[in-house]
Amino acid sequence: MGVRPIVAHDKWLYMVKLGIGNPPTFTRLHLDTGSNIMWTQCAPCRSYFPQLPPLYWPAKSRTYRTLPCDHRLCAGYPCINNKCHYEMKFFDGTYTKGIIAAERFTFASNLGGRSEAVDGVGFGCSKESSSDMYPRTQAVSGILGLGSDVRSFLMQLGDRAKGRFSYCLVPLEHTGQSYLRFGTDVERIKHAQTTPILPKHELEVYSLELKDLSVDGRLLRLPPDTFKVNRNGTGGCIIDSGLSVTFMIGEAFDALVHSLEEYFQNYDLRKIEDPRDTGLELCYKKPRGFSSYPTVGFHLRGAVFRPKAKSVFLIDEALGTFCLFVRKGEFTLLAAVLQQNFRMVFDVRKRKLTFAEENCARD
Repeated sequence: MGVRPIVAHDKWLYMVKLGIGNPPTFTRLHLDTGSNIMWTQCAPCRSYFPQLPPLYWPAKSRTYRTLPCDHRLCAGYPCINNKCHYEMKFFDGTYTKGIIAAERFTFASNLGGRSEAVDGVGFGCSKESSSDMYPRTQAVSGILGLGSDVRSFLMQLGDRAKGRFSYCLVPLEHTGQSYLRFGTDVERIKHAQTTPILPKHELEVYSLELKDLSVDGRLLRLPPDTFKVNRNGTGGCIIDSGLSVTFMIGEAFDALVHSLEEYFQNYDLRKIEDPRDTGLELCYKKPRGFSSYPTVGFHLRGAVFRPKAKSVFLIDEALGTFCLFVRKGEFTLLAAVLQQNFRMVFDVRKRKLTFAEENCARD
């Protein structure tokens, strides 16, 4: 498998560099394990969010084609004039509407530095789109979905990817890049832990069995059903590279905040309101030189995920503040920033997630 896309970041977004079409238009798509469709803004657009990469024009590509309505990637989508149309709204409010088409996608390669083209990739050619998040950076033109649905880029690669992919997200304060790897290019990692990916979630996302949390090595001893997966497939704990901030279901969030408050009382720190006004609930004034942050552990079935403090807390040296980078929500989601400097290996066929600490800038 020669495809090894470059993963970069801009502010809070992790994105994949690629080319679309023949000749290729080079752009960047948001790396999103919580999405199944891959899509990009297509010109001419009826409405769109601003982007720094050039707009992709299907009419200028020799390999663009629309998909007929009986194509497997069109299942469940409306058919108009023998073209399948899609419309999606994402959790963060991003909206896209357009046509399902097929095109050549070009990526960096692990074969001697050459690029690698993949023909006939199904994607959403967006004619109408809006987003509150993407205009802040203008860095991406759409999403590269890596979910477990047939429409995702992973599943379209078929036996070439063997249902496996991995990434290693470089910390936001560094300028380095890393790689998205598939199939046989996914290397065995040392000192790794493994936890099951639960049977298919209603939303075709990657759901894990989170059993408890710990602060500074002390279990919170949450009720056993706190993170249960409901009969309709909702609930549980989702791992998602598409969102920046981690979410925690109410009861667990309250217990986590209470435990952290008790911990920081030992250091006589002053609680403050969120200095950035971004909705973070637990913030403190940071004394000069303070670095005694507790380890927050996420206790999964058969594994414990212990991210570094700079992934759990939003530390602002200029303002002299830090905040718990977790929000209360109606579900639990382990987001991209929490995964910094960890090698994450998804094996969709064997339904398991393997992870280990790694210096991702050396990928």
